[in-house]
Amino acid sequence: MRSRTIPETSAVGITSICDRAHVDMSSEGKVIKPARPPRHEAGKAQRRRRIVEAAAALIRECGADDVSMVRIAQLAEVSPTTLYNLFDTKRSLFEAVFQQERRDFVDRILSIPTDTALDRIFLAVDLSTRRYENDRNFHRAAMQHVNSESMAARMSRLYFWKRLLNEAVGAGELDRSLDPELLAALIVQLANGINTDSLHETGAIDRLELLTLAGIALLLDNYATAKSKSAIAARINAGRSALLVS
Repeated sequence: MRSRTIPETSAVGITSICDRAHVDMSSEGKVIKPARPPRHEAGKAQRRRRIVEAAAALIRECGADDVSMVRIAQLAEVSPTTLYNLFDTKRSLFEAVFQQERRDFVDRILSIPTDTALDRIFLAVDLSTRRYENDRNFHRAAMQHVNSESMAARMSRLYFWKRLLNEAVGAGELDRSLDPELLAALIVQLANGINTDSLHETGAIDRLELLTLAGIALLLDNYATAKSKSAIAARINAGRSALLVS
């Protein structure tokens, strides 16, 4: 039997060695279909998905503090025993909810066409702000969860920003002397700090967005190239204006 490797292309058209599916071929060249997962495993995954979706819906409707595991089980149409077999604590369940939200967010950012790689960095902030504005209960809970999130979740957040920074470097919009790991960590800290402020804001979301964009632009300014200098300067100036009217 021989094996053929088929590349799979991601949502943004990038193929990597990590994105390859291995298809087994018989000696006659016929594709041998992979075995399906056991039925109980498929059922378990389906129940897990229903639980995560139910928890997310209740957080949006009631706020995280008023969501009980019993109510989640009822909405997901599973027994409390099943719920606790899959998620032993409400914290671990909420972790799964917010991880799924982050995955959806990243997929959304990477699927939107932008003129420049730098635009995608600023788009991430803009889209994050709009999501918060339209769904405050859920995103307040997510922000409060940040301090207790797992190391895997933190690394995922850092990887996302490193990816966007590396794309900007590759496009010649940021200088190659940039340290993407350090800068990604600084961006995450900046965003977390401003997001914490937003928990106490009753309005002025647009102002917080401008300040976040200006803060990121200030971090990027030292690495701006001729391609990006004016765009970064415009973000910094917009942030200054927001401070003057506060």
